[in-house]
Amino acid sequence: MVAVSSLPATPFEVANPTRNGATTMNALTFDETRLEIVDHSGQPWLKAADIAQALGYKKADAVTQIYERNKDEFTEAMTETLNLRVSRNGGSLSNETRIFSLRGAHLIAMFAHTQRAKAFRQWVLDVLEQQAGASANVVPALPVAELMRRKRFLMHFDVRGEMVMREVPSEAMVASPREWAQLIADPGAFFEREELTAIITAAAQRLGRR
Repeated sequence: MVAVSSLPATPFEVANPTRNGATTMNALTFDETRLEIVDHSGQPWLKAADIAQALGYKKADAVTQIYERNKDEFTEAMTETLNLRVSRNGGSLSNETRIFSLRGAHLIAMFAHTQRAKAFRQWVLDVLEQQAGASANVVPALPVAELMRRKRFLMHFDVRGEMVMREVPSEAMVASPREWAQLIADPGAFFEREELTAIITAAAQRLGRR
């Protein structure tokens, strides 16, 4: 069962301040995994090691490795490294930690290949929706230009020579048939098992009609 603990009201109730302004506070819970929240610029961010544990990886640096392989997909609004203070042996140490915004965590899960990745993605979306509802009155809307910058579009001209533009969904991939074959063969490509099964079934049916 996936649980979403209550997000604190904005502004966040914080503790453990650090020199660079980031602070750690309360936690969220995903399938009995506790993810400590880092309050960064008034928004909840998650530690890479906690995300790795939530996704079911045994190695704490698994998420950092995913990021390094796909860093060109991430923006500065999705991930950063901060010096966070942690309690250890009765003292306090400063430790460089990679953190991800909720949208960054969702993108990490898109690249993950664990059984828990799909549920984690849905959980992050639920938290984002809950956060949006809680902060709707205090968080200003992004400018239209900024919203447009984050979107992707496909453009072509129809038979009348008129331009047609369609938005590409955030989870969609645009590739040629040859590139699709390469993506499917790549063990590092982010396909769910059921998605691969559906692709294989459709291809077999198509070949069977010839």
